[in-house]
Amino acid sequence: NEQVMSGVSIGDALTVYWDDIVYFEKSVPEKITKMYTEGEVVQITSTYLLLKDPVTLRLHPQPVKNHPGYTPFYYVIPLSFITKVEK
Repeated sequence: NEQVMSGVSIGDALTVYWDDIVYFEKSVPEKITKMYTEGEVVQITSTYLLLKDPVTLRLHPQPVKNHPGYTPFYYVIPLSFITKVEK
């Protein structure tokens, strides 16, 4: 996912679109959960992106809702899950 993350730097305000994968015991989802997160880039490693003061929405499946139900201080998103970024 180096192409998607090119030009992203520490301190950037970023919007990240990503696919979350959730499996429950004895249940495999039919479709990937589509997510949207806004936050400040704190760290970029070879495997994940760390965002500060994130706001995350689950876009699909409907209805759109906050995720999680509270606002965490940081959010870690695996680079392999990221589909698009916007500054």
